Amino acid sequence: MKARNSAINILLNEACVPIRWRVEREILGKTRPETVTVKELLEYPRVQENFDYLTGKADFDSIHSSFKYIFENVCGSLHDLGIRQGMDNLDQRIKPYLDRLDYLVNSTDHGENLYTGFLGKEFQASIIAGSVSLIGYHKHPVVRKHVKARLARLAEFKPHFDLKTIYSPDPKGYPKLWRDKFPFLNPEHYASKRFHLPWIHDLDCWGSLPLRLHTMADEVATWIMTDDYQSLPDGYGVIATAPRRYYAMGWSIKLPGWTRDFNPRYAGMMFQYMEALAPFKSAANHPWFRKALDWFEGFVDDDGLFQLPKESLKETGYWVGGGLPAIELKPRTYRKRVLEATFRLLTLKRIIDG
Repeated sequence: MKARNSAINILLNEACVPIRWRVEREILGKTRPETVTVKELLEYPRVQENFDYLTGKADFDSIHSSFKYIFENVCGSLHDLGIRQGMDNLDQRIKPYLDRLDYLVNSTDHGENLYTGFLGKEFQASIIAGSVSLIGYHKHPVVRKHVKARLARLAEFKPHFDLKTIYSPDPKGYPKLWRDKFPFLNPEHYASKRFHLPWIHDLDCWGSLPLRLHTMADEVATWIMTDDYQSLPDGYGVIATAPRRYYAMGWSIKLPGWTRDFNPRYAGMMFQYMEALAPFKSAANHPWFRKALDWFEGFVDDDGLFQLPKESLKETGYWVGGGLPAIELKPRTYRKRVLEATFRLLTLKRIIDG
């Protein structure tokens, strides 16, 4: 407790505006933070930058990509920065995306007249639902409706999950470059553009659910944390999008260090996955989770600061890919990364403790 209090005091004195805001609001439970104001948070350069990226364009190419200005990565960054539903004019900025989600969930158009990407309406809906959930819209009726349908699909398939039937022989016309490298997913598992395996976007929707849905999500989390699921290739493999047209998948929930030592370069991805899985007891009590938490704890000094390896939490990658773009502004000194890592570990422990 002494080390925790020391770390919190250091963060409140040295860390950037968003970290201080989240420490006071989420870790200390204060309604009115004392070291920072809402105005300061909203004026923080990285918050302003990401607000500007919310253009209202909700087509597939505008919400899904590896660029930092794409919707799914913007919402992840805003989540890290402490921006939540009801702040400033966020509701107005998010409305076009919720309208798009409503159309995807409730329209009878199955995508023939709508470009929704290679996996149709369900994938695009999952991206939007997961993204807006990160910034506090998880209770919105259309988000909840989508989550309920996805959880029902995953829970129904879970008992039938079999490594022997997940993949099919390479079809005729399969790219030579991918043969023996990227397995071909059995089309039965994405028939009618409904996917039977969980995406990382699903995880982002599950942070706060009513009991029945929480129980269903816990069952899926249990499935994710099995050797069979974790033995699947990163990204699942390749799907057929049309005759002789193929697409390499992504967005599987591949936990770093499942069968080997933890790599400091993937600390950001570990924080992201662990934060999403922590609400579920089956996940938080799993040996992998406890081992990862112990590994993190091994870097904590007597002052409660996370003295992370120097290759960790560098500003690389994008949010959905586990890159966790920095909260602290440049220059990215080692001290700033220590403060950010300390904050993330304290946040993770707060979620675990409920």
